[in-house]
Amino acid sequence: MALYFINPRPTTPQSVGALESRLGTQLPRSFRKLLVEVSNGGVVEPVVANSDRSIGVVAVLGAARGDALDIEDRLAQFRVGRLVAGLIPIMDAEGGTLVCLPIPQVDFGTVWFWEHERGPEGHAATMTTPSLQGFGANPLTPS
Repeated sequence: MALYFINPRPTTPQSVGALESRLGTQLPRSFRKLLVEVSNGGVVEPVVANSDRSIGVVAVLGAARGDALDIEDRLAQFRVGRLVAGLIPIMDAEGGTLVCLPIPQVDFGTVWFWEHERGPEGHAATMTTPSLQGFGANPLTPS
């Protein structure tokens, strides 16, 4: 599976670095590369990740976008009492669910699926793959 962006617009390494500073963590190299070389988030053609479950990705979040697909805006929207602590949303999936990356270094680079229907309890988030490429986001290409 590949992510095909409707209107790809990459950002700068400085913009991603500033986001990482504000988040207090580094993003995995594969996600940084996506934002800088392919697109700083945006709407994608609906795709389904081939993992142990079907996850329909509809959009990728980006750095300092200033719109509804901004990582920090989505984090603020879901953080209070909902999103499991330690997860950073990077993609919107069908049904209001999120694809996330963990902040802790022990799980660095793994990809998690957060189901909003299950609330803030730990079982609301499950690891889907050990890497973004394993999630099915390889190759990451513009349409």
